[in-house]
Amino acid sequence: MTCGRTGERIVRRAVRGARCAALLLCCLLVEFTPRGALNEGAPVGAFLSDNHAGHFFYLARLLEPRDSYCLLLFDAHPDAAPLPGRADVRRRLQDGKPVEPGRIQCYNWIHGLTPAPIGDFVWVPALSAGTPVPYDTRRFEIAISAWFPKGKATAVPFDRLDRRRLSGKKIVVSIDLDYFCRSQNPARDIGEVFRFISHLERVDCIAVAVSRPFLPDDDFADRCVEAALRELLRRPDVPTIEIGVVGPGIPDRSKRARELEAAGLPVPGWDLDRAPTYLKELVRENRKRFLLGASSILRKP
Repeated sequence: MTCGRTGERIVRRAVRGARCAALLLCCLLVEFTPRGALNEGAPVGAFLSDNHAGHFFYLARLLEPRDSYCLLLFDAHPDAAPLPGRADVRRRLQDGKPVEPGRIQCYNWIHGLTPAPIGDFVWVPALSAGTPVPYDTRRFEIAISAWFPKGKATAVPFDRLDRRRLSGKKIVVSIDLDYFCRSQNPARDIGEVFRFISHLERVDCIAVAVSRPFLPDDDFADRCVEAALRELLRRPDVPTIEIGVVGPGIPDRSKRARELEAAGLPVPGWDLDRAPTYLKELVRENRKRFLLGASSILRKP
């Protein structure tokens, strides 16, 4: 009888210990798992393209057209130019018809997605040695007010970006790598931006534009792409990273591209097939998480 009671006590203590351990584990998971990584169990879309214009085609396909999302744009430029023939472009999208290459540019791609599905717009200006580059807020407000609802577009430096103001919104993150081109440590600052994103309440997708003409050289572009891809791969809620899948080859008509052409220089672009070996190996090692479209690197030994 005594042995039976002793055994029961041992079992009860073991059960209580297991329950306490499980409760502690749950508390630790809640405390240390980023809010964005949980994301209510929903997968987060991820996309990388050479040009910001590709984000237009990606988001037009991904987002619910009648829903409202907040665009959180990390970029050296606000991309606030109006889109010529916007009504026709939106009709074509709604009818499932193709949009001619060149109509969507890196400086006007946002306009075609407003007022729905993009209903709010927060532009985070570029960094310089870890601090915001001076920018003309008034000029941005004037440019955006021509076509964006009043009070729905703001410019906020990274050090004043408040997660609480983004609470309750469906966030679409767009990161232009020229945001980091004045940074003394781009990989560190890319990680800082992704850490901020990981604590947002809800993120529906993260799209990255290389914007090679605005970056100093190919090596800088490749290192930034590597840092961004590694950050995306760290997120368990990102099942697939698409690279250059959506959107046709789009001729660049940006001011920077025109300056290069006027000087008789080629307009550089970024292409995974021409990327250095270390970047291709990163993709091959994680092949199950990439969707590469026309790229042939996964078919090569």
